[in-house]
Amino acid sequence: MFTRSINNVLGGLERQIFEISKYFSNNGYKVLIISLDSGEVSSFYKQETNSKLKWEGIGIGNPNLKATILEKIKRQIKLVKIIKEFDPDISLSFMIGSFIYSRIPLFICKKKLILSERNSPEIYNLTSAKKYKHFYFILMIFANKITVQFDSYKDKYPKYLRKKIITIPNAIVEHKLINKRTNKTLRFIYAGRFSFQKQLPKLLYGFQRFKQLGGLANLTLVGSGERESEIINLITELEIQDFVEIKQPEQDMAKIFETADVNCLFSLWEGFPNSVAEGLRVGIPTIGFKECAGVSDLITDGYNGWLVSDDSNYELIGKKFVEIEKIYMIDSAIIQENCKRSVAKYTNDFVYSKWLQLLQSTQVL
Repeated sequence: MFTRSINNVLGGLERQIFEISKYFSNNGYKVLIISLDSGEVSSFYKQETNSKLKWEGIGIGNPNLKATILEKIKRQIKLVKIIKEFDPDISLSFMIGSFIYSRIPLFICKKKLILSERNSPEIYNLTSAKKYKHFYFILMIFANKITVQFDSYKDKYPKYLRKKIITIPNAIVEHKLINKRTNKTLRFIYAGRFSFQKQLPKLLYGFQRFKQLGGLANLTLVGSGERESEIINLITELEIQDFVEIKQPEQDMAKIFETADVNCLFSLWEGFPNSVAEGLRVGIPTIGFKECAGVSDLITDGYNGWLVSDDSNYELIGKKFVEIEKIYMIDSAIIQENCKRSVAKYTNDFVYSKWLQLLQSTQVL
C-alpha cells in the first residue's frame, strides 16, 4: 500500500489506510505500507502489533516538499528494490501523488496497481490540481482499477475511465460511548484538521451570529493544523472565546463524541467524511454545506442532519443553528435513531467484502 506521508499524520486517509491494512493482515495477508517518510514510521492512530503488517519509509527527500529530479530518481530505484523483495500480488496507491511515484517501479516489476481515490473528484476543480487535472486523468488510464467512495463520484470522471471505477465506501470505525453527556445545553463540535479545505472561519462566523441571536449552545473544535493560529485569532476577534474551546487531537474519537450533540463540517469538499459517518453511527447528526460532496452524500436534510448553502450567508447559518437547537431539544431521540439507521449498511463485512472482490478480480486480469 502506497501513500505520500503517514508518519504521525492526523487525517481520515491515514486512518483508513491503517484500518484496511489491519483488516487484511489480521486475516492472513502480508501487508507492507510504503511512504516517503524518513526514519521509523508510525501512525498517529493506535496501532496493533501484527507480524504480517509492516511499515517502511523510503526516506529520500522531504515528503512535504517538492522533490528534486535526483531525489525522484533515487526514490524510483529504491522502490524497485523494495517491490522485488516484498513481491506483492496486488498494490494499492492512495491518492494520485502516491500513484505517480509508484506506477513506474511497479510496471518495471510487472505488478498490478489499483488507484484508491480518497477525495471527491471536485478536488481537481477546487485546488491547484485544477491546472493538471487532464494530465492526472490521462495517467489514471494506467491503473488496473480505480476506487471511489460514492457512486455519485463516477460521472465526474471522464468517460474513458468509468469502466475502471469501483465504488467502495469507507469502513466506519465503531465507538462505544460510555459517559454520554446528559447536559441540556447543546454542544456543537468540529473534529479534524485546521486547514483551508475545512473552512473553519465560516463555521465561526455562523456560530457568532447564532450567539447574537440568543443561542445557548457552545462549540468545541478538536484538532490542529496550519491554520490554528488564524482560528485562535478569529475566535478572539469575533468575541466568542467564552463559548468556543479548542482541544488537541484525540486518538479515541469516543471521548470526543461523548461530549457532543451535533457535528459541524463546513468543508469545501470531502471524500468519505469519517467524522460525519462515525458520528452518525453513534447517533450524532451533522450540519454542513449541501454543495460539499461527501457530506451531502451522507446527510439528508432534516433527517439525519441539516444542509445549508455555501454562500457566505452567515445570518442564515446562525438562524439554522438556532433552529437546530430548538428541534434537537424536542426530537433528539428520533434524530439519533435516524442517524444510526442512515449508516447501518456500512458494515465491515459489506465494505471489506468489496475490497476482497476487487483484489481477486484485479489479480486475474
